[in-house]
Amino acid sequence: QYVQAVCKNVDEYRSQMGMQPLPTPTKAPWPSNYHPEADVTPELTPAKASYYQSLIGILRWIVELGRGDVAIEVSAMASMMAMPCEGHLEA
Repeated sequence: QYVQAVCKNVDEYRSQMGMQPLPTPTKAPWPSNYHPEADVTPELTPAKASYYQSLIGILRWIVELGRGDVAIEVSAMASMMAMPCEGHLEA
């Protein structure tokens, strides 16, 4: 139930921001050729950076609830929290 509510909230936010909805279902957390450490897109605005940090917190909680299959990807994206870029939010 928690995960479904989170997905609904994320979809609503993405809609308000003019972003694409989350793909469902998906086979992987991000495209196989994506490398967050090599992302050179512009930095996020403070509001979007805060949202990104909230998403990372949600994803960490989802990993704790039993989705260990995405733990490595969540950890990689969490390492970008100090200076997240547009590409990190879109991944």
